[in-house]
Amino acid sequence: MANAQDSRFVAAATKSGIAEIREGTLAIQRSPNIAVQEYGFWMQTDHTVLNQLLATAARAAGIPVPTTLDPEQQAGIDRLSRLHGAAFSRAFLPKEVTDHQEALAVFRTEVQRGQDPGLVRLARTSIPVIAAHLTEAQTLQAAHAWS
Repeated sequence: MANAQDSRFVAAATKSGIAEIREGTLAIQRSPNIAVQEYGFWMQTDHTVLNQLLATAARAAGIPVPTTLDPEQQAGIDRLSRLHGAAFSRAFLPKEVTDHQEALAVFRTEVQRGQDPGLVRLARTSIPVIAAHLTEAQTLQAAHAWS
């Protein structure tokens, strides 16, 4: 049986994934840096799969799956979509660091407080992937102290 934490997790994790997919697409289109473009592709790929798995687990738990972003998330994507070149990368990478720090907290909270076994298992097995995303975003940000 799912609890309120499980519902919060599904909403937050799904919306985070939607944002990462859209931001990854922007990185591919707008960054001149191949490493940033590759990171964007990685975000598209991993978060598409994660959101598919999350939707399946959420439906099994009887939890609705959101399909839109919060206004704050959409505003962040709108800001990024107005940028090109190095200006895009300068804004994108710090956002990726923050977004993945927040996502890790959401997934760890689900592991600690979630009740639905499928959602808790998905959160637990996803943490290493999200941590890898965070590490790479931090590495890219440090390596490209944006010249």
